[in-house]
Amino acid sequence: MGGSQLPIRGFTRYRSTLLFCDIRSFTTFFDRCPPEETYVFVTSVLRRIAKIVEGNNGKISNFTGDGFLAQFALGEPGMAEADSIRSAILIREELMQINRERHFEHDFTFLLGIGIHTGTVAGGEVDFAGYPLQLVLGDVVNTASRIESLCKFFSVDILISESTEEAVRGIFPLLPMPPKELRGKTGKYKTFWVMPTAQIETQWKK
Repeated sequence: MGGSQLPIRGFTRYRSTLLFCDIRSFTTFFDRCPPEETYVFVTSVLRRIAKIVEGNNGKISNFTGDGFLAQFALGEPGMAEADSIRSAILIREELMQINRERHFEHDFTFLLGIGIHTGTVAGGEVDFAGYPLQLVLGDVVNTASRIESLCKFFSVDILISESTEEAVRGIFPLLPMPPKELRGKTGKYKTFWVMPTAQIETQWKK
């Protein structure tokens, strides 16, 4: 193995549902607050949200400056898709609670953008300088990110792809959005808004 290659353990192809989350206004928060306050607040928010993902059979694959990528790949067909949407709904509710906590002390709150897509990925554990990282590769990753970016265009907070919707049809209250091109891709893609009326109690029955 060449010196420029990273050892990858358990690298394989599998079906997965990816959730790409972007918490908006974090950049504004970074600009206004001291680094120490920023660090404490952001890590506390991400920790609260990560617990939601892990509590619904998901795994954080990568943290970004203002969000993260998570994957759901366990259980029966349809389970991963339902778990990802359940997580998104709970993240929505958690961020609303965080905004309520901040309302009386701060002059701005945070907005949410989540894109969810299902497909085949390639992944495995990468040993990066002695630190294990879960690597996920494939067009599914880019598509989930592009779907999240449509949240701003449609002024919504949670969008799922057609492949994800097919697995949970009739379980969640979804509103089909007009087909739209995704940046860097050809053709138009159907997406569905997970409406605010979605309730955890009415979802996937295990």
